[in-house]
Amino acid sequence: MKKIYLLSFIILLLCYIQPVKSQHTLTNPSLQSKHLNNVAQQINLYFQEKIHLHIDKNTYLTTDTIWLRAYLVHATFHTPLPISRYTYIELINPLGAIVERIQLKARRRLFFGHIALSDTLPDGDYTLRAYTDYMANTTKDYLFKRKIKIISPKWGNVKMKVTTKGTTPNSSQLIFQFNHNDSLFSVHHLEAILKKGKSHIPERQKRKDQFEVEFTEKVMETNRSFRLRLTDRLDNKYERFLPIATDKEQYNVFFYPEGGSLVNGVSNRIAIKAIGNSGNTTALSLCIRDDAGDSLTVATTKTSGVGVFEIVPQNGKQYYAHCMNLYGTSKIIPLPNARSSYGLRIEATDSTFQAHLQTSTVGISQPLYLIAHVRGAIVSSQLWKNQQTDIILDKKLFPEGIIQFMLLDQQLNPLCERLVFSKNYRTGNCYITTNKTEYGKRESITVNLTINDPTGNPVQNYFSVSVTDAETTSPDTCHTIQSSLLLTNELKGNISSPALWLTDEKKEALDYLMMTHKWERYSIPAILKGQYEIPHAKPEQDMCIQGKTYTQRPFIGNIGKTSDRHAVIVTGTKNMAGYQEIVMTNSNGEFKFDQLDFPENSGFRILVRQSEGKVTDSLNIIPKRFPVPNDPFPQEPLQESIFSNAESENLTNFQRIGNRHYLLHEVKIKSPYWGTSNYQTLTEKEISLANDMKQVLQKMGLKNIMRDYNSFQYFHNGTPVVIFLDNYLCDPSVLINWLSPEYLREITFITDVNRSYVNEMLKGTREWSTKLLDEYGQKDLCELLLQIDRTKNKVAVLNATTKSNFDSRCFGFNSNKYISPWKYGKTQLSIYPLGYQLPVEFYSPQYDNISSKENLVPDLRTTLFWKPNIKTDINGRATFTFYTSDNPGPFFIIVEGITDKGEMIRATKLVH
Repeated sequence: MKKIYLLSFIILLLCYIQPVKSQHTLTNPSLQSKHLNNVAQQINLYFQEKIHLHIDKNTYLTTDTIWLRAYLVHATFHTPLPISRYTYIELINPLGAIVERIQLKARRRLFFGHIALSDTLPDGDYTLRAYTDYMANTTKDYLFKRKIKIISPKWGNVKMKVTTKGTTPNSSQLIFQFNHNDSLFSVHHLEAILKKGKSHIPERQKRKDQFEVEFTEKVMETNRSFRLRLTDRLDNKYERFLPIATDKEQYNVFFYPEGGSLVNGVSNRIAIKAIGNSGNTTALSLCIRDDAGDSLTVATTKTSGVGVFEIVPQNGKQYYAHCMNLYGTSKIIPLPNARSSYGLRIEATDSTFQAHLQTSTVGISQPLYLIAHVRGAIVSSQLWKNQQTDIILDKKLFPEGIIQFMLLDQQLNPLCERLVFSKNYRTGNCYITTNKTEYGKRESITVNLTINDPTGNPVQNYFSVSVTDAETTSPDTCHTIQSSLLLTNELKGNISSPALWLTDEKKEALDYLMMTHKWERYSIPAILKGQYEIPHAKPEQDMCIQGKTYTQRPFIGNIGKTSDRHAVIVTGTKNMAGYQEIVMTNSNGEFKFDQLDFPENSGFRILVRQSEGKVTDSLNIIPKRFPVPNDPFPQEPLQESIFSNAESENLTNFQRIGNRHYLLHEVKIKSPYWGTSNYQTLTEKEISLANDMKQVLQKMGLKNIMRDYNSFQYFHNGTPVVIFLDNYLCDPSVLINWLSPEYLREITFITDVNRSYVNEMLKGTREWSTKLLDEYGQKDLCELLLQIDRTKNKVAVLNATTKSNFDSRCFGFNSNKYISPWKYGKTQLSIYPLGYQLPVEFYSPQYDNISSKENLVPDLRTTLFWKPNIKTDINGRATFTFYTSDNPGPFFIIVEGITDKGEMIRATKLVH
């Protein structure tokens, strides 16, 4: 068909300007000028963002650091799009809880930072999520997500076997068995923790090393993973996340007819997706039978969980899939019924896409249109003529990525759709060379990069580079900038190891995957009709603090009503020290401090003053809203009834490091404190990392129980904790609501102080607090003041010591200077909102002299070099240098980036 239309449009997005060209072949002139231009207008009205994260590796030890660079680009053209000033990166555990969240600020249009991993993280497959505030409020289904593995070498010699005792579609019963160095592993306590902290205590079997846990139907509806908490007889703790079932699990099968629905009387392809209860894909065999029991065809899903089969459905007949997994668990599932007069079949050759119209009638009763777009930009639009069965399109017309073919009727309503992946890659080239071919221990390596665009012209830009030890950690080859921007960021749901789907070995499986998804960033049929989608949010340019004040009213029924106007004063603390601003509320009591830009560890004290004769009753801060984590990546499936290391695949690589640095139990000798050595102390530096006193106490393992509004009590083993501030008794609520961490020099939590000692300390309180009666000193003050049972000979105590220039006397338990914390907390408070992360340079040792090379401290780095902002010159060249570690094995170099024209760069090199 003759090409008669060339669409060129310009996207003007604030400071971003990028021309775009798309080709269309149409025979209906009215569609050219009106409908197709609507698509260009839509992208002008509502641009969308994408993010790709380049991280240094894909497997981490606890206490390790994740180094990362976020690439923020236009969702359609993949050109850098630094309109949003901030990005957010989250580490999410398998139960959907956010472990860590950081905010990155654009620096020279670049976003890079790090996440430090705690040594208390349980082993498991975690989810890294990245987004902007604009993405979270407009396209929350398309946030960047990828899986990383976090492991602890303490599991190295522990083997675990899980056996399915009984499984039904509604429940799962698992038997856990452990051994250590091939001998009985003496388990003292075992616990299975689900979402929202709900706990299951497995039943111990007759064998001491076996435990049984049952997950009910209700549990399995909302949980795909659980947290295993294990304690041995020596009180060593082991924690890891596990799938809720072994690979013998129950499963669900979903069917996706090509084009969207079955058409009677013609050959139909149907894609299959098999998912187990744990969220993992499942290998199945299927036999397709009709309602008479006759076999029509067979199919398999293999380990990728997808497959395809072909049948010719007949009117009035029902068809069934007889499914069976590797363990013989069978299901019979009805196939969808034929519901359409039209079907769309796409065949790909080496050079063309062939669209075939399937219909149960003879000929076409109305004008039909075949629309093909890539990421919302129309590439081809053609009229499907009567009696025409095929339309052949040259693959060269289509850029790289997902193509959505849509069959539309005369009113532009969708009849069929089909996704296809175009591998017409237009990527730049990166050449990596080193100054030698082989290297020894602690030896300097110089790496040279030369980067060109697809036409061979040099590229001057910022790129990210990681160098990892290829012997102790596997290279991150399952996630690439291409797989993120072209595949996972375009589809809803999770896709594990997306880069593998783009390999030649997965060519067929990739096409099956396309058949099981839809493209839904925009509704193309609605846009063709001029029904535009308008964003309901703007890109985030600054930070803000907002809230609402309430006024006391003379009548009880009006208490808490909004005020007319109040003055709100905000004063910066910690990293925002010196900042102060005053604003007046509006008539509804609402206020907002905007155009802020503050780093991490910033605090704000907010005070409300009465105005216009009103008395402020309370103050409420509206916290920033973040998207709720949903659908974290599942845990790797457990093999049924096989003893294996808890981290068999990954721990082997880390064994050398683990044996030398992690498997020895640390022994600390402490001097007695208040008559015991069972205590924990936080120093001034450690305290300063907390935003408020709640976080300080949480660091010490203390959790509060709220008694009423702003009133708290802390317990240890079911008994109230006695709190002293500078050796005087202090109410927990006062400590939490009045005191800021910056005032403390030290805080100590002691678990077993003699009761008599505590009573003597409480008597000392009497000398200062005028509200404690003299006769109290003759009684047991632990019982009188804190209701601690007389049978408790040991008492848990928290002792906080303030700095020398701080007067804490008005903070006592019953001081005559005491003010109710409830009253105090209503009109003034301190907040510590999330601030942008301050940059930290990746540490790389310098072995540039004999003494440093001969240093006996072992160098066992797994990430040898990380640079998120290496810049090429006008010739497209850059050079960097680093030193090898003590491991003589090979190392792996990965370079990623994107040009100003949206051309993706990725290169790898293995160096020995």
